[in-house]
Amino acid sequence: LLHAGWAVAPGARFRSDAPPGIRITVSTLTADEAEPVAQAVATALEPPAGAARTYV
Repeated sequence: LLHAGWAVAPGARFRSDAPPGIRITVSTLTADEAEPVAQAVATALEPPAGAARTYV
């Protein structure tokens, strides 16, 4: 998500009995940004076949 221009935080400090995840704060998200951030999350979850994951 960072490479796509979106900052997210690990969800661990915001959960008590939930599985690992990320937290995305949408309070400042505009309507025009909703679809691009959703697409970035979907892409991060399922990279294209044969694509290697890269981490910074």
